[in-house]
Amino acid sequence: MSLNGASQETTALQSHDNQISGVIQEFSKDLGLWRAYLSEQIPLQKVESDDVNSLTEILKRIRGRFENDASRSSLVKDKDWPALIDGTKGLSIVVRESCRQGWIVFAAALLAQADIVESLIVRTQDNLALLQEYNKLLRDLQVLAKDWENITSVRTFKSKGLRLQELAKALNEFQASDQVKEFLDAVANGGASLDLLTAEVTTWLKEQGIFSKYKIVGGF
Repeated sequence: MSLNGASQETTALQSHDNQISGVIQEFSKDLGLWRAYLSEQIPLQKVESDDVNSLTEILKRIRGRFENDASRSSLVKDKDWPALIDGTKGLSIVVRESCRQGWIVFAAALLAQADIVESLIVRTQDNLALLQEYNKLLRDLQVLAKDWENITSVRTFKSKGLRLQELAKALNEFQASDQVKEFLDAVANGGASLDLLTAEVTTWLKEQGIFSKYKIVGGF
């Protein structure tokens, strides 16, 4: 082989090396995210083994030929090289999509439960204070849910989600009738009229130890 030919061969092999390095780097990134999702116990769609097996066979054939003949022609023989590139890119997409879809389902389930809490709570003063923290957390979660490619954001979402569930439980500890809820809703929205302070409401407020927190204010 001439020096010129050797140089061309080296350049061609370097070009192929650069090509596969970029593809592998992207695949490693997506695979790392997939593994991190699994470690966080987020259910993911199974990656089909046929895709993995096909790539494994292609890689074995290329490696076997290249060990005997370290040339560009051994890499591209039988169209194995483009099949390896395209197959790896395709598997990367599958792995990435598995993470995205798994996250959509996981995050949506938590946020769907969160949306109904405010409509169900009894609006005591303590609950209203908790509700402020709850709503702030909910806003944080809605932002974090969009950052699914960042495993740190995913972990923060899970952590804040646990706190949100704790608050939801605390917010729903009070059980009250519709009359009590109507009274407390009115208080929370500027004040309740005396006709809402029924005997049932008065009894409930005393049972909760919060009757003394309310006072009658004259109006015009």
